[in-house]
Amino acid sequence: ADSAPPAALAGEHPDLVTVRVAPGALAAWPAGDDRVYLIDPLGNLVLAYPRDPDIKAMAKDVTRLLRASRIG
Repeated sequence: ADSAPPAALAGEHPDLVTVRVAPGALAAWPAGDDRVYLIDPLGNLVLAYPRDPDIKAMAKDVTRLLRASRIG
């Protein structure tokens, strides 16, 4: 699968970083390898969602996270 986000999304969010790794590489992670992970700039695992997350719930979590952060 292509690891780059769609060009329109990348254009709207030039600082967005996406990473795809081999499924086996994430097997030792707390939520396994069938997840979408949100990692902070320091490499800390912040949130994990199922492969097909509830987008509204995910947006609510990220909004709360940014509100609580020093940069959001």
